[in-house]
Amino acid sequence: MIKKSHGNLKKFTIILLVFTLLILPLSFAEGDYTLPNVEKHINVTDDGTTIISEDITYSISGTINGVYRDVGLSGDQRLENISVETPGYYNTLEVINSSNKVKIKVHLYKDEAKTEKVSDEDVRVIYHYNFIKGVKIYDDIAELQYKSWGSDWDSDVDNLVTYIQIPGSHNNIEMWNNPQYIVKESTWTSDDTLKTQFKPLSSGQFAEQRILMPKEYFKSTQNADVIHKNAKAQIEQDQKEYQESQENHNILMKFLSLFAILGILSPIPIYIKYGREPKIEYNEKYEMDLPTKHSPVFVNTIIEGAIDETDEYGFQASLLDLIDKKYYKIISSNEDDVVLKQKDKDMSLLKQYEIDIVDYLSKFKDDEGHISLSSMDSVEFSKFMDAWKIDVNKEVNSLEVRKLFNNRGNQVASLVCALLLISGLIIIIYSSLTKGDYNNIALVLGVILTIESAIVFALPDTIFGQWTSE
Repeated sequence: MIKKSHGNLKKFTIILLVFTLLILPLSFAEGDYTLPNVEKHINVTDDGTTIISEDITYSISGTINGVYRDVGLSGDQRLENISVETPGYYNTLEVINSSNKVKIKVHLYKDEAKTEKVSDEDVRVIYHYNFIKGVKIYDDIAELQYKSWGSDWDSDVDNLVTYIQIPGSHNNIEMWNNPQYIVKESTWTSDDTLKTQFKPLSSGQFAEQRILMPKEYFKSTQNADVIHKNAKAQIEQDQKEYQESQENHNILMKFLSLFAILGILSPIPIYIKYGREPKIEYNEKYEMDLPTKHSPVFVNTIIEGAIDETDEYGFQASLLDLIDKKYYKIISSNEDDVVLKQKDKDMSLLKQYEIDIVDYLSKFKDDEGHISLSSMDSVEFSKFMDAWKIDVNKEVNSLEVRKLFNNRGNQVASLVCALLLISGLIIIIYSSLTKGDYNNIALVLGVILTIESAIVFALPDTIFGQWTSE
């Protein structure tokens, strides 16, 4: 069975859609792990030291040598007293220092001799270390700016909880979660301890907790980063601008989501206005005679798929018409093959596209003048069709087509869907590259809009076009 072609542009649309879906980021890992649970305890002491314990559950798939934890550093920051625990397992600790980070590598083993690697198991690794100069003490305020998640993490986390303990009461502090939308709940469980429960986070997703507290909470600045300037007003201003930028981003994502919804619904009014056929008073159920004297190839150009464009069915109809006009005789016909023989008949009345068919079929005559249609090469036939359509177009009167078919609705739908397809791709890319409350909603709607627009754009012209009263 030969399928209908709707034109190169519509083929390109489908190819573009498939290519877009193929390049969406996919990840397949063998011997990898995920992070179902991460619990952090951050204790800020009164000399500026931040004592950190990170209880991380690694859900391991396959076999791995071990796991690692990167801790980023800046300026004079450093880590001290690094150690790990691996309850139920054995480990070897390796610490690699560089100018901007410390890599803590934990080689995991099942046995005390450290010969059997870990595979397909959930393993808890508890990191302990002191972070020096993580607290900033200004002339007017002290600040803890703690990155709870970010570029140091190369895996998603399902459940992240942090406990931050400060060296004084929370009644005299200011606190921000950046950004706020990633936090499920943030509460003070005691006078000095803040518990924060996060939503699931992706690898590298930025999450920060920022606390301003009185500098008087610190008895010593030995392990703090001392900066001699007033900073409270500037930090508050920075936070205000950051929150405003988040709100503006959310407004934009709401607008894009609404735009996508309207785009998804847009084919409905186009079809209502242009696609419905006009009401006529003709009520006959059956017709015995053809309504017009148009050629079969003309009928092919207006009945199926792209209006004003012929296809392989037009070739088949024209060949059957030549048989009906006694230019060919059917020698045999079955499911596997049809064998024809050209009859000796004057071809002066034939049109050029019909002569093209006769000339093409003549290439397949055997010694007896028989033409086996199964012997036609598909590649050669495709080349013939490309050239044949040019002669067909010369015979198809566009004015006659427009008398029978109004293509306005299809033109409007194609233009709208082409614009919406581009818009959908922009929404997908933008919502993938940015973060916000409504990004996932906009991303899903963008995908739906893109797929729907490509499908509608590739539909036959007759869906949104309409037959005229005639």
